[in-house]
Amino acid sequence: MNSSKTHRIRFVLLLAAGMVVASAATAGAADLLTGQDVKNESLTGRDVRNGTISGADVRDGSLTKDDFSGTLAGPQGPQGPEGPAGPKGATGATGAQGPIGLPGQTGQQGPPGISGLEYVVTGNSVAGKATEFWQADCPAGKKVLGGGVSSTEPTLVLVRESAALDFGAGWYVGVYNDKATAQNSFAWAVCATVQ
Repeated sequence: MNSSKTHRIRFVLLLAAGMVVASAATAGAADLLTGQDVKNESLTGRDVRNGTISGADVRDGSLTKDDFSGTLAGPQGPQGPEGPAGPKGATGATGAQGPIGLPGQTGQQGPPGISGLEYVVTGNSVAGKATEFWQADCPAGKKVLGGGVSSTEPTLVLVRESAALDFGAGWYVGVYNDKATAQNSFAWAVCATVQ
């Protein structure tokens, strides 16, 4: 036999062997051999003829893994077929808006810029040894972005004032003419439509 049987199997074997011996020695005897008549572990596989004990001779569930030597695990079987696809899951929530202005992405619309850039120049003749004040006004609807003052004789004309008018309406200048004769000077303003 390929496997080592437990005490239970040995008991069954001993019982069977005892019955054979008893029936041969005392035919018609009233008493049969029992497990008490056989010394534990006194019978071995050599005492039982091969093929005389089957699964029907062993009570179901009476054998455990300790009753066998070696391994009871068989070889691994082949991989089974792939199962069917599961049902489609629910649509997830919309993610948060990503950062703006990355390369290759459209940025947010910026505020409107300026348009209608225009230079406004207002000239004035400043008398000799005198100071004059005047301004260059932006057209309606436009605001001043910058400005200044200039003269045909800059070495003889001193700037007394150069500043934006209130609310960006234009540019205000003041000039002193150090020469005895009149000199032409100019106030200029850079104006544009600002949204």
